[in-house]
Amino acid sequence: MLQSFIIILREGFESFLLVAVIFSYLRKSGQRQLAPAVYWAIATALAISGGLGYLLFQMQTGNSELIERYLGGTVAQFLGNESLREAILGVVAIVLVGSLVIYMWR
Repeated sequence: MLQSFIIILREGFESFLLVAVIFSYLRKSGQRQLAPAVYWAIATALAISGGLGYLLFQMQTGNSELIERYLGGTVAQFLGNESLREAILGVVAIVLVGSLVIYMWR
C-alpha cells in the first residue's frame, strides 16, 4: 500500500511540474489565450487515465469477458499479457516524454 502511495505521489508531482512548465511557457510567450486548451487537455488525460485504469483493473480481477465483449479479443489479449503490456506502454512513454523534451528545447 505504501509503495502504491509513493508511486501515485511521485506521478502526481511530476504531472504538476509538467503543467506548471506549460503554463509558465504560455505566460512568457504571451500565449495566455491557450490556457483553456491546457485545461481541456488535463481533463481529457484524466478521463483517459481513469478509463485505462478501469480496464486494467478489470483484467487484473479476471473480468476479461467484459473487455472481450466491448473491445474485442485482441485488446483483451494485450491487456492480459502483462510483460507485453509493460513493454509496449514503456516504449510509448519513452517516445512521449522524449518528444516533449525535444519540443521544449526548441
